[in-house]
Amino acid sequence: MLSVIVKRVTGQTLAEFVRRRIFAPLGMTHKGYAPIANGRFKNSMSNWQQTGDGAVQISIEDAGKWDENFYRPRVGGQRLVDELQTPGHLVNGTRLDYA
Repeated sequence: MLSVIVKRVTGQTLAEFVRRRIFAPLGMTHKGYAPIANGRFKNSMSNWQQTGDGAVQISIEDAGKWDENFYRPRVGGQRLVDELQTPGHLVNGTRLDYA
């Protein structure tokens, strides 16, 4: 659903939106790779159209850059990181054990 909302609001696919607004600013430029044989690797991409979280495939190096953003926020700022780590509450007031 998020991919549809992003497309309607920005006119960009979710992939293009996150490439420009998240991955590029964080310096995340590598794709995911998988070993095939004899020390060789191939690009590890889905062979079908996906949108949303199932289509995100990154290298270990880029995963480190993503993680670093939670300690030294460059994308989203400290306020976003704080909100992501704030446990939620149900309508009846029950506090959730996770953010």
